[in-house]
Amino acid sequence: AIAIYMINETSLRQSIVPDRLLGRANASMGFLIGALGPVGALLGGALGDLISVRYTLLIAILGITAAPLWLFFSPVRHLRDQPEEEPDTALAPALIAE
Repeated sequence: AIAIYMINETSLRQSIVPDRLLGRANASMGFLIGALGPVGALLGGALGDLISVRYTLLIAILGITAAPLWLFFSPVRHLRDQPEEEPDTALAPALIAE
């Protein structure tokens, strides 16, 4: 399931992010995904020590189960076609000057 999600997520990002910002968007997503793992591990360890491992795992299960809800209620669920590419107005003066 994660492979299917990643393919769809990357395709959607590539279709809605302007070409000049695509590298930054991909790098930011990679950084956030990589940075949140260790932070989650530290928070999970601290929470497990504070309220017990059993309740920490229950919170984790609830979080994993509830995670897709934001996608279910977002407009992305109704997206059937890729958005039309809008002309890049930031490059227009450079093209006119040539």
